[in-house]
Amino acid sequence: MNWRVFDVDASSDRWEAATAEGLFSSTDHGKTWRGGAVLGQKNFISIRSLGDMIAAVSHFSVAISPDGGATWTVSQLPAYVTLVSEVAIGPDSSLWLATHQGVLHSTDGKTWDHVMNGLPPKYISDVTYDESGKRLLAGSIASGQIFESTDMGHSWHSAGYAGYPIVDVAVIHGRVVAATPFDGIVEQPAGEAEGPAHAGNTSTGGSSLP
Repeated sequence: MNWRVFDVDASSDRWEAATAEGLFSSTDHGKTWRGGAVLGQKNFISIRSLGDMIAAVSHFSVAISPDGGATWTVSQLPAYVTLVSEVAIGPDSSLWLATHQGVLHSTDGKTWDHVMNGLPPKYISDVTYDESGKRLLAGSIASGQIFESTDMGHSWHSAGYAGYPIVDVAVIHGRVVAATPFDGIVEQPAGEAEGPAHAGNTSTGGSSLP
């Protein structure tokens, strides 16, 4: 691929990539790729897969495939949504979007609910499902907080304060790791990796996340 790649999902033998030229997949660990625009849409910035289900987002739309990319539909988002930054798929195949208007949730890819039970109503930059911890995590670019749900999004609570705006959240070997816009990567202290994140001191360059 000779174009800009924004995100890659390599959670299965079939790798999926969100790029400036559309969505691409590889079945040989990235040696060759096939794909392109989806229903005329390009500039996808986030992609996730779970079994045969694939969900990808541009800044303003969501493309969903229930059959490993053979067929696609584009979901209509509520009119108040101005910018989408991330998509996550829950173990029940529910969809979660991080947007400037907070977190959106859908069980069918057609209707969307604005999730505010413990989450701020806007400026959520990332949402992800942590398979190892059986929880949803969300990061805020405005407050620098990370939020956690252990009941599949029914309720949320603050899992700590990173000290920097958060643009991406991941869990690596049980530890929460977050990317910031300008100050590198922060990570959860090793001693706190077994339980929910708690607030702690942070600094740039190999620092600690709550």
